[in-house]
Amino acid sequence: MDSIELIKKAGAGLIIVILSVMMLITFSSQPVDEILSIIAGQGKFGTFHGKEIQPDIYYWAKDYCKRTYEKYGNIPEQFINNCAVEQLKQLYTLSSMGNKMGVGSSRKTIEKRLIEDIKGIQSMQNQYLDPDDRLSVEEIYRRELIQTPILTRQMVASAGLSANILSSPVFVPSTLTESKAAADHIKMNFLIVHYSTAELLQKLGKEVTVSEAEIKAEFERREKLKQGKNLSTFNSQRNLIMEDLKTSKKQKLLGDIKKELSDMKQPDLAKISMLARTKINSLPGVSLTDLQSVRTPAGPVNLAREEILSNPVTGGVYGPFQDGEITVYAELKEIIHLPQKNGQNSDLIEKNMASATGRNLLNFLIENEAKTGKFSLNPALLAN
Repeated sequence: MDSIELIKKAGAGLIIVILSVMMLITFSSQPVDEILSIIAGQGKFGTFHGKEIQPDIYYWAKDYCKRTYEKYGNIPEQFINNCAVEQLKQLYTLSSMGNKMGVGSSRKTIEKRLIEDIKGIQSMQNQYLDPDDRLSVEEIYRRELIQTPILTRQMVASAGLSANILSSPVFVPSTLTESKAAADHIKMNFLIVHYSTAELLQKLGKEVTVSEAEIKAEFERREKLKQGKNLSTFNSQRNLIMEDLKTSKKQKLLGDIKKELSDMKQPDLAKISMLARTKINSLPGVSLTDLQSVRTPAGPVNLAREEILSNPVTGGVYGPFQDGEITVYAELKEIIHLPQKNGQNSDLIEKNMASATGRNLLNFLIENEAKTGKFSLNPALLAN
């Protein structure tokens, strides 16, 4: 099988993975203040499936985050709050899914575990503390229950069991593992042009000029519109008018450039580079499996595009692609098919892909359950 067909086969599977990851990013990348809604009722922490989120669960999640990150020094409170939000979401959604699956820990089981924990704490006290500094069994029991009540412990245990079940490795067809193995041995050489509108406008600002005559003409036009009321002096308005005229010229020039780019029937990288006021960058030896995040001077760029993967043509120019604020054009210069090494561990590839797919599925299920149950928290309380 030649390199073109391998790219098409590997690309088909890669596109599916990319779409799945993009879906997860869409869920998880939203700012906290956008995914939370202020709920009715002063003092409520939030709701999930129409029931109030319990304060002790929230405080457990926040304390967990503080203990997790305290080793890194002083962590901003907002960071701890964001962590608590994610912990709460996972606790409530995973325990909810656990209930649907019939998975959970009984109160009796949790109490037995607590007794074992208390025995361990007491043994450590007897070994390292003076008798006057030791707590009694009753004191340890009360302290542990204050820190983490039984119901909270049940929810944490249920969430853990659900996570273990739902994140189990998922069966991966042999066609995907074969495509992955083949993709690891395909390299592609690219030439790319990338720019942002803000960057282009900044460069255009150095090109446009405004004459004194233009400034005076615009000043007179504006003054005439005032019909003799609240007139200004030319010197007080000169710099403001000059900047306005420059901005107007930059925007017009930008519009002309974008129109010329969109009218280009056969994209030409040299012409695109000239119009975008930026140089052509060379990207040699890009692995097919690394196309999602290719390093460029502007930062990582996603070249795992259907247009490239479904029809990889040497000398073909692809784009424009919008990658955040960056516009990208790419020319495929060469495809290199490296020989596969003997004894490649296909079992390891299958295992890694199955585990990664299982984790992605778990994340998707958590976000989907949160959306279904209308998980929401009161941001006013989280800001405290």
